Amino acid sequence: ESLAQYKAKLSPQEIQELVDQTAKLKERQESEDPPEALATIPLLSLSDIEPKIEQLPLAETEEAGIKTLVHDVFTNNIAYVNLYFDTQGVPQSLIPYVYLLDGILGRIDTDNYSYVDLSNEINIHTGGIAYKALAYERLDISGYTPRFVVKAKVLTAKLPRLNELLGEILGHSRFDDTKRLKELIQSIKAQWERFILERGHQVAASRALSYFSPAAKYNELGVLSFYQFVAALERNFAGRVQEISENLANVARIIFNKANLLISVTIDSKDYCRFQEHLPLLLAQLGDAQYLPEKYDFELSAYNEGLMTSSKVQYVVKAANVAALGYKYHGGWKVLETIFRYDYLWNKIRVQGGAYGAFAQFERSGNVVFGSYRDPNLAATLDVYDQASRYLANFRVDAREMTKYIIGTISTLDTPLTPAMKGERAAEYYLKGITPEARQRERDEILATRQEDIRQFAEMVKEAMAQNYLCVLGNEELIKAEANRFGRLVNVFA
Repeated sequence: ESLAQYKAKLSPQEIQELVDQTAKLKERQESEDPPEALATIPLLSLSDIEPKIEQLPLAETEEAGIKTLVHDVFTNNIAYVNLYFDTQGVPQSLIPYVYLLDGILGRIDTDNYSYVDLSNEINIHTGGIAYKALAYERLDISGYTPRFVVKAKVLTAKLPRLNELLGEILGHSRFDDTKRLKELIQSIKAQWERFILERGHQVAASRALSYFSPAAKYNELGVLSFYQFVAALERNFAGRVQEISENLANVARIIFNKANLLISVTIDSKDYCRFQEHLPLLLAQLGDAQYLPEKYDFELSAYNEGLMTSSKVQYVVKAANVAALGYKYHGGWKVLETIFRYDYLWNKIRVQGGAYGAFAQFERSGNVVFGSYRDPNLAATLDVYDQASRYLANFRVDAREMTKYIIGTISTLDTPLTPAMKGERAAEYYLKGITPEARQRERDEILATRQEDIRQFAEMVKEAMAQNYLCVLGNEELIKAEANRFGRLVNVFA
C-alpha cells in the first residue's frame, strides 16, 4: 500500500527514471568487473604462501588406564581439558536423551550441590564447563564416532577443584527435580525455536544430509528432530516426567564410564605433572561398567522435505555424497567451495537473487552441500544449483583470478589458532582419522589447483545435483506452491 501511494505521486518521467535505474542495476549485476579495476586490488603471490601445514601438537599416551591425547603448548598456566565419552552403548531409542543431557548438565542439582551453588562454584574456580553431543564423521560415508564431549578450562593451580566439580557433575547429577526439569525443557525448546528461525540453513543442511549419511542422521537427531522431541516432552510433561527422569539417569550411567573415555589435555609440558596428579579425583567419580556397542539401524531415504514456517524467506539446500558416486577427495574441492561461494553462488543467489548469502561445502567424506541463507526464492535457487555444472564446464579465468581463489582457500585453513583451538583441532583430526600426511596432501593439491582442474569437477557436480536430495525451510505458502518438488511437507512449529 505504501509503495502504491508513493507511485501514485510520481510523474511518468519519474517512473521511467526508476525503470532505467533498475535496468542499469541489473546490467551491473550481470556484468564482469573491468580487468583494470580488478588489477588495482593488492594481491599476494603463491610463493608467499607457506607450503607446509601447521603441525598440531599431539602425543598419545595413557593415564590411569585411560587413553590420553596430550597437546604440549604454551598456555600461560591454563589447562584445557576435554573429555570425549563414547556413546555407542546408548540404545538407539535413547539417543535423543543424549542430546537432552548436554542441555541440562551443570544446570541441575547434584548429590552435594544445588544447581545455583554448582554454577557459582564453576564460575569461581574455572573458566567454564561446556557439553556437546555429536558424531565425528570418518573418511567413509558409513563411518562415524558418536561422542559426548565435556570441555573445561582452568588455571593449572585449580585443576584439583576442576576435577572434583567434573566428577560431581558427571557422577552425581540428580534427574529427579520435576520442577527444574520442566523449566529446562521449556527453556531448551524456546532456544531451539530461535535457532531454527535464525540458522535455518544449518537445519535444512542437516536434514538433507541425513537422507543418505548415517553420521549426519545421528547428528540430525540433535537438530530439528531434537526440537520435535523436546516439544513433545513439553506438551505431555506431566505424563512423561518419570520416564524423562529415568531415561536421563540411565543414559548418564551408560555414558560416564572410564571404559568410554578419551581425554584430551592442552597444557604446557611443565604443568603436565599437575594434570597427572589430580586426574584420579575425576576418575574416582566415574563408573566402571562396560557396555557393548549398540548397532544403530537408521532409516535412510530421500524424504526431500519442505519444512514450513511463518517466515517470509527460505533456506534452500541440495546435498549428495560424491564418494558414493566413485569420486575421491581432492584438495581442489576446497578451491571449488571458494569459487562457488564468492563468484557463482554469490552473484546468482545473493547479488541477483536477493538472498543474504549462499554457500557450498565439499567434505572429505564426499558429502556435498549447496545452501542459501534468508533467500526470497525457492525454485530459482534450486535451478542455480542444477546449473552449477554448466558454469564449471565453461570456467575460464586469468592467472591472477585463479591465484585469488587459491589464496582465499588457504586463508580458511590458516586461520590463527589459540592454544585451546590447537588442542581441540588435533583431537578432532584424531577422532576423524585425518593424518598430518592427509592434511599435507590436501594443501599440496589446493596450491596446485588450476582452472583445468575446476572444469574437470563439472561432471561430479552434475551427478551430485542429479541425486536430487533437497530440503527447504521457510515460507509455508511458497513451499506449498512448489509441493511437487517435495516428498513430504512438515509444519515445523505445529
